[in-house]
Amino acid sequence: MVLETSYVGSVTHKETALVDQNPFILGTDTRLLNTQPGILPDGSNGFSYLDTFANVVSANYNSLEASLTKRITGNRWLGNSYFTLAYTWGKSIDDASGFRNVNSEVPYYNHDLFRAVSDYDIAHRIAFSGGWDLPFDQLWASGPRRLTKGWSLYPILTWRTGFPMDIPSQLYTTGSDPGPSGAGDAGIVRANLTTLHVPILNPRQSGSYWFDPTLFNTIYDPAVFTYGTYPRNYLRGPHRGNLDFAVAKKTAIFRERLNAEFRVEFFNILNHAEFELPTLNIEDPSFGQITSTYDPRIIQLALRLTF
Repeated sequence: MVLETSYVGSVTHKETALVDQNPFILGTDTRLLNTQPGILPDGSNGFSYLDTFANVVSANYNSLEASLTKRITGNRWLGNSYFTLAYTWGKSIDDASGFRNVNSEVPYYNHDLFRAVSDYDIAHRIAFSGGWDLPFDQLWASGPRRLTKGWSLYPILTWRTGFPMDIPSQLYTTGSDPGPSGAGDAGIVRANLTTLHVPILNPRQSGSYWFDPTLFNTIYDPAVFTYGTYPRNYLRGPHRGNLDFAVAKKTAIFRERLNAEFRVEFFNILNHAEFELPTLNIEDPSFGQITSTYDPRIIQLALRLTF
């Protein structure tokens, strides 16, 4: 047995995100670049929003990683076996999570305003994998060795916590609308959260709802600059647990010159529902509901010949 623990961390600076380089001057209906000489006050000869790439994001990752490994050992009665049990407790934090992620843009006036857990952050993850060579040929020594020898089992068990969930307002950035933030970047405004606590529901008992959609709205006070009261990535989606399993039979067909391995592999062998994220579009009738799952049980057969 080998027990290993380690700390793994990283700090990064100047990662890429989108920034509107031509925001509205707060409290006005004029964009920043449109105040230059030669630009008409009505903006008819001015610039719209200008989302550009900029190296403005900082991030860090910290984790505890632990693993317990049993190297291949065995005896006549139990056969050969080995396994690895691994656990990771980590947290990734950033201002934006990169191009084509859920959060890829930061506000012009405060690049750190959306600093929170990353879009891909997973707080806890457990994985178990191994192999067991069944000793049928030792327990049933008088039996036909082609039938009793070469049986193996291979389980892979995984479990992790859910991904963060962000809930945008579904507003659109336009060239002429300052939006709720006053900076003209309505596309990155979030919904309003009307309570301090959002209960997580059991989708099997709540009509597939993961949370109560009535706790959110997109009603903004025009006198207050806001990006919505829902904090970035505040809620977590469903956790995911899965068991894959394989049974293999190795057979020597012609001495050591030709060998065959037949495998039956089960993915999600328990065939239980593994929920994906609920609908996060506040304008969708299914907002807050889980409408999709990961794959059900899949069985595949494989035959490999080696010579």
